[in-house]
Amino acid sequence: MLRPGLSHEDLHIEDYAVKYLQEPVLLSFAKAAHPSRVHRPAYPDYVSIRQIDASGKVIKECRFMGLYTSSVYGESVRQIPYIRRKVAEVERRSGFDAKA
Repeated sequence: MLRPGLSHEDLHIEDYAVKYLQEPVLLSFAKAAHPSRVHRPAYPDYVSIRQIDASGKVIKECRFMGLYTSSVYGESVRQIPYIRRKVAEVERRSGFDAKA
């Protein structure tokens, strides 16, 4: 769901990312395929928040694109609420001792 007159090609979103962003996941993160043309030559981040109907179809989505502040990149993943839960799940599934 884009503004009228815009396409995924205009935003330089790769096909695999478009497919991922259409999955029935409430919150997701992605990186742009091309560097930003403003502020600094870094790859912007996409944050997508979706509303899903009873059948699992994405019916509404809000996307935010931009560059995180430098403090985000230096922060421990264990200090960012949503990310720390994902990291804990990956550690749990890996079977490795997180304290080792």
